[in-house]
Amino acid sequence: MTDDDSLAKQRFATLGLLRFSGVAVAIVGLLLLGEKLSLVGRSADRLLGGGIVIIGILMVLIFPPLLARRWKSSDRS
Repeated sequence: MTDDDSLAKQRFATLGLLRFSGVAVAIVGLLLLGEKLSLVGRSADRLLGGGIVIIGILMVLIFPPLLARRWKSSDRS
């Protein structure tokens, strides 16, 4: 296996892990929003849950393409 293959496998695993953890973060946020999980208090939990859901969505939809684009541009240099 060449260094390029190894690097590609590491990057693929990193993107998968990022997406998986983003889904987990979003689920925790939804539990806070649905009042199934309580951390601070009712209104604070709803606000915190909404923020956590947004972060989870960013981790799943926005960050992987940005990271892949950054890797692609660094490989060309």
